[in-house]
Amino acid sequence: MLTIGEFTKLFATIIIALGLMFEMLILVFFLALMRVITARWMWRNLRYSVLVIIIVAAIITPTADILNMCLFAAPMMALYAISIGVAWLAGARRERSRVPWPNRMPLCRPWLPLLSLYKAIPLLAIPPPEIIELMWNK
Repeated sequence: MLTIGEFTKLFATIIIALGLMFEMLILVFFLALMRVITARWMWRNLRYSVLVIIIVAAIITPTADILNMCLFAAPMMALYAISIGVAWLAGARRERSRVPWPNRMPLCRPWLPLLSLYKAIPLLAIPPPEIIELMWNK
């Protein structure tokens, strides 16, 4: 018969394992932002990931039967598929942030493109008085 101690241990093991499984999305998001992994890399290594997921599911399953292992592995595989999408979105977000800053300029500062164009010419050290006046009179 199942005692309360065994039941608590089984319940705690399942809850901790499932909690760690759902942290995979957050881990993938931050790794993709830091350019450690990409969605393309995750897609190319899908077969190795399935193997690792099956092994991890076999380790963290509290019982020894195949049904429980599959119950742990199925959400992990679904989360891996979702994390490929998260990595793709994080990579797309990172690429969008590389857009030059004049395209994101506020409408109230029309002198910003002139200033950025002026900074591209290193020979001219002093800006024209109109630019200085616009800069100081925001």
